[in-house]
Amino acid sequence: MSLFNHTLQELHNKLHAKELSVQELVDQSFQVIAERDERIGAFLTLNEEEARNTARRLDDKLVSGQPRGLLFGLPAGIKDNIVTEGLRTTCGSQFLANFN
Repeated sequence: MSLFNHTLQELHNKLHAKELSVQELVDQSFQVIAERDERIGAFLTLNEEEARNTARRLDDKLVSGQPRGLLFGLPAGIKDNIVTEGLRTTCGSQFLANFN
């Protein structure tokens, strides 16, 4: 199943029905990035380790069966002009290439 063929609501429903895990969504996201980003150039920095660790924690929370928000567990990219702790933030500028 490609996550890009489903709406956010469909993915949300699949997560809560346990037809899909957050880890699977994250893995598929990084797979698509690896396949396409060289020609697109949308991502400057990837934080795969943290994304996978967070996915495991979120999957554990899903086991509780409590309702979650619509975006719970859905991977998202963060624009490079948003400062993120522990990651470089360049705003796409060589001048800020080493800004953390």
